[in-house]
Amino acid sequence: MVSEKSILIAAVLVFVGFVAVSVVFEDFGVTTDDERIQDGCLNGHGAAVTHDHVYLDIWISDENGDLQQIAPLENEGAGTTDGCMKFVHTHDARPYGEGASAQEVTAYLHVETPFQINISMKHWFMIWDEEFPQSYGDWEQVDDTHEIVATRNGEVIEDFWNEQLDGQSDIIRLEYRQK
Repeated sequence: MVSEKSILIAAVLVFVGFVAVSVVFEDFGVTTDDERIQDGCLNGHGAAVTHDHVYLDIWISDENGDLQQIAPLENEGAGTTDGCMKFVHTHDARPYGEGASAQEVTAYLHVETPFQINISMKHWFMIWDEEFPQSYGDWEQVDDTHEIVATRNGEVIEDFWNEQLDGQSDIIRLEYRQK
């Protein structure tokens, strides 16, 4: 028969072991919101507690300074290749704005989470796994000749990386352009 003393000793040993592992590996057992968002999978649309939609339009100036639209993103993070529908994903490109033609399409971000959590633009880029604007050619960094201008429904966004992806039809436009 197991004595109370044996159970107490085993519990103390487990606790001391956990503390020792936690000291050696500082991040042991810690998951940040960024990790939850980047690694999270939604098990179907029915599991969503939040469900927002945001249009994302990305433009990058070419060597002549002319803005070129990045092809609208389709099926990014939607689970079509790995079976994991990310908390922020796209299915198909959509026309945006009242009276927009079928040619005026852009990415239509679906922001769906199984619990309440703030999703920002930086999370979309983490999931999409693209480094804006560097991934679109040999672009300069943001410096004294180039800038990133971000707007939401025409209003300038000062800190677009932390801009919340919420709402139902907002249009976020990112432009990497010459000053």
